[in-house]
Amino acid sequence: MSSHLRIAESRALDSATKAAAVEEELRAYQQYMRNVVPQYKKQIAFMKQQLAVAMAANKNAVLDKAAVGETNSAGAEFKLPQIK
Repeated sequence: MSSHLRIAESRALDSATKAAAVEEELRAYQQYMRNVVPQYKKQIAFMKQQLAVAMAANKNAVLDKAAVGETNSAGAEFKLPQIK
């Protein structure tokens, strides 16, 4: 009977140790995400702004070509700017 108790206590201790390790890993991950998410949001906002500028520039280029009679059957070529 005492051997069963020791085995149960050992398993309980192992489970508690694993739970503590998982909780610490979760805390570290949550801190990492708190640090990283704002950076990604800033990058996404910057890329959206750059895309809007590029789209406006492309639209203006197409309109300018149409105004002077230049047409391209494939349409104007669109390239995204390099984002650093």
